[in-house]
Amino acid sequence: MITIKRICLIAGVVLASIFTLCACSKTPQEQFRAAMLDLADNEKFFKQLATTLHLSGDKKKLVAEHFKQMFTPYYVDYYIKKLDEEGLFKTEKPSEKLKQKLLARTIAIGNDISNKGIARVSNEDRKAYFTYNVKLINSFSARVCKMYVIGDPRLFSSKEVQQAPARVFPKMSYAELDAYLKALRNASKAYIQDQKEVEKLSQSDTQKAQELLMDNLELQLSKLPQNQQARLRRAADNLDKAMPIDACNFGKLMYKATDEIANQDDRMLVINYLLKL
Repeated sequence: MITIKRICLIAGVVLASIFTLCACSKTPQEQFRAAMLDLADNEKFFKQLATTLHLSGDKKKLVAEHFKQMFTPYYVDYYIKKLDEEGLFKTEKPSEKLKQKLLARTIAIGNDISNKGIARVSNEDRKAYFTYNVKLINSFSARVCKMYVIGDPRLFSSKEVQQAPARVFPKMSYAELDAYLKALRNASKAYIQDQKEVEKLSQSDTQKAQELLMDNLELQLSKLPQNQQARLRRAADNLDKAMPIDACNFGKLMYKATDEIANQDDRMLVINYLLKL
């Protein structure tokens, strides 16, 4: 299962320090909007972000530009609209608790629209998502990796997942990171604007993708010692009950099998299948 990870989570540390709800003339919505927009020009935020992500030079500038775009009025007003729909500005008095709840929900909303928008972006953007996730799955411990492979809903509460960009971004090339961040923005905007129909694989394409994936999985399995093949086959039969290391290794092998499909059209078809299109 491919999931979109919480790169916006890092913004919460600095945002928490500059966003102070108060009993003043401004509404909570106005205070929250001002604080979010302030991030786009907050040098402290970008310095802390670069440090947290272990980035420097061109990559640091790339990520800074990404967040500047994600905290423009276009996105911030959408976040506030959704928060308002949930009644978060009305049900509680201004407090530290409310501030943290607003931050958490903003992060969740940002993740949600990127995740839902993936079905509305180009194949190039989907390839960028896949490239990130190939590197991501190889950065996890066995326990968290299994949660990722089976789609465990507790995955996002893991600190290991929340800190994933700090492990993965430095390992990506400038071009890979640039493509991934663009894909995140494109997916978010596509979902908000509802500008493109959700694409779904046809029954014949789904069947072809399954066959391609199985054939390439068998090819990758055949390269392993017999005892490892047996363990991974058993894991694949019931990933929920498999040992974490075996479920994890099967997931890694599945991504490797997809990544090494030589024909680019076939590879893209399998990626789209893994994205549940």
